[in-house]
Order: sequence, then structure tokens, then C-alpha cells
Amino acid sequence: MNLDFKKIIASLSLWRPIFHSEDDLKFSLAWTIKKEYDDLEVRLEKRMKNEDNKRGEYIDMFLKDHKGERIGIEFKYFTAKLNCFYQDEEYSLTKHSANILRSYDCWKDVSRLERFAAKDEIDFGYTFWLTNDKSYWNEHKQNTKSGYDQFKIYENRQASGELKWNDGMGENTVKGRGGVSLKNTYTVRWDDYSNLEKCIYSNRSKHNIFRYVLLEVPPDRLSK
Repeated sequence: MNLDFKKIIASLSLWRPIFHSEDDLKFSLAWTIKKEYDDLEVRLEKRMKNEDNKRGEYIDMFLKDHKGERIGIEFKYFTAKLNCFYQDEEYSLTKHSANILRSYDCWKDVSRLERFAAKDEIDFGYTFWLTNDKSYWNEHKQNTKSGYDQFKIYENRQASGELKWNDGMGENTVKGRGGVSLKNTYTVRWDDYSNLEKCIYSNRSKHNIFRYVLLEVPPDRLSK
């Protein structure tokens, strides 16, 4: 599938530099993809096969071309507090706390996509993380150790193999959240998405810059 995802994101940022929610982001990206690739089947929240769970699993976005090639996409949209008006529309973003769990969920999505590829339910995938919370890409600058070091998503972070919690994490925090296994090696690169410094603000904010990470999950050759 000849899909230029970086170009799609750039196109999206021109008309939607900010979103109310993750669902808003998903729908807007689906609309952009359909406009630029009208031959693609675009599905949101598609149910996937899951032999271990009779209720099944859902993938955020599923793309399929006329040749049958399939792409799975998982999204994460986490925000810092920001109140502004853009094109006469008011946006009131709240601070999403629990960076620990949100970082964990990012890598969990990568692992899920690898699993879908291994089961031949997708040919390859992408994870798309978008935020205006600079603490995510700046975490390594704090130079402090924590119980979730292996799940951090700072700039230039490389992740592979088994990601585990370090000692000292609270039992309630890690309950139901085991380690994450990655088959491939991934490098986190934060790219600029939008800058809302010219918007009308109802509060002073240092969170007007949005950045994103796009990780490609490659095909699982053993499943072919």
C-alpha cells in the first residue's frame, strides 16, 4: 500500500491543529485519509479476532486497499491544560494525569499491533501519539530513575524486547498491567505537529505546541 502517512499528518495539521478528544482525532484523520485515498476502505473500531477472549478486541483504525493489503493504526492523545479559541471554536483541554500509565499504554499498543501482524490480521501497522504535554518528550532530561523507566517515551528512546516495571512501583498501579513484549526495535522521534501561539487564549499557557510520534510496526515475516 503506497500510503504516505507523514504527508497525511501534515495535511491534517493544516485544518485540525488541535482536537477535543482522541475520538475527534480518529475521525478527523479518517476523513483526511479518505479524501486523499478514496479507494481505501477506512474503518474505525474494527473488531479483530481473538481466540483467547470471546468478546474480541478492537483496533482504532483499519485500512484496506483494493489488493487486500491491511494496515492497523492505534492512537494516543494525551493533553496538558489548554483553553483557547481556534477558528471561532472553543477548546478546553484538561491535564491528563498518570503519565506512567499513558506511557505504558503506548508500548502496549505497539505490542498489540505486532500480535495482530503475527496472526495475519494486518500486514503492518502504525502507532500515532499526539500531545501538547512536553514532559513526555523531555523525561530523559530530568535524569532521575523511576519505577517506569522502561516504558518512558522521551526523544530518541529505543525500546525492544521485554519492558518491565522496576522495583518500587505501587501494587495498585501495576495491577493488571504486566510486562510488554516487543519483537522489533523502535526509536521514538518527536516531530512538530502544530503551534497555537497565535490563537486566542482564555488562560495563559505554555502548552500551545503539539508534537507527535509515528512508529511503524513492520510485517511479521513468520506469519506469511
